[in-house]
Amino acid sequence: MRLAALGMALALTGCDGCGEPAPVPAPPPKPGADLDMVQVPEREPLRRRFQEAATQLTIAPGEPAPLTYHEPPCTLRYQVVAETFAKPGDDEQAGVVTRAEVELQPAGDHLTLTLTAIHSALLAHGDRTPATINPAIWPPAELHLSPRALTEEGAPSDLWTAHSQLPALASLFPPLPEADSVRWSLRTFPRIEAAREERERLAGKRASASPPLEQQALEQLAELRISEWLLIEDTPAAVLEGQWDALVEALDMGEKRRAERWRLHAVFLASGWPLQVVTTANVWRFVVQGKDEGEHSIGSRYRELRLVDACEGPVLPRVEAVR
Repeated sequence: MRLAALGMALALTGCDGCGEPAPVPAPPPKPGADLDMVQVPEREPLRRRFQEAATQLTIAPGEPAPLTYHEPPCTLRYQVVAETFAKPGDDEQAGVVTRAEVELQPAGDHLTLTLTAIHSALLAHGDRTPATINPAIWPPAELHLSPRALTEEGAPSDLWTAHSQLPALASLFPPLPEADSVRWSLRTFPRIEAAREERERLAGKRASASPPLEQQALEQLAELRISEWLLIEDTPAAVLEGQWDALVEALDMGEKRRAERWRLHAVFLASGWPLQVVTTANVWRFVVQGKDEGEHSIGSRYRELRLVDACEGPVLPRVEAVR
């Protein structure tokens, strides 16, 4: 757990003492200019990521087909990849790398999402410190299945809505468009403790006053579009793409402002389930420790969901394990 706490601190603030900070310009005078500090990730690397993962599959241009979530005929197994990096100096990079596995199982009138394994590694000072984490820390999430989206039943769960070593899995199961595009409004929490406080408030166990600023929910609004149709083996698939920005202020651990610019590339099978979902962001942070004037740094986030086991249809190979 000590590694987990250290990993979260690094993911939010960078790595103190990992090297002399690179010369950077002064921070913008007001938060409205923060997004100017980072660029939207390029589109082509995300497309290549899918092509590299799908080398064993036969892929051709496809025709549009009905696109909805369906109840799977069996348990689906997904690998989750999460990587957060900060670059405090010219020649050093620090970060947290996570590999996890989840199962999505039909359960009558709903779906059960279960974390079955999680491995994480902290990268700092040129060293890699791996750890195996108990997946029982994240209880299963119960999900409602509708044609256009998966939604959580009841109060927000850690697994579906809270970011930690593992990204909130709601951020990797996007809604589906009825035509060519869909608006994606997503509410997640910056850490597990914030989701737990929200559950207590909903259950009447905690005062309804607003939570501290560092524990407020994160709001995301994006527009996703179908950019092309593919035929993967014998299954039609839609490619969804989108981008969005996020501005966050008054965080904890000395982080005062953060700007994130995100891009998504997803391949969704017409048989009813995502084959791969990739989101990546360029991140700018402004951190003030004690009475310091503060400094800022550039980092990145990478999140991926890939289908690795199913009783029918195409699947992708697993990403290499954390070592």
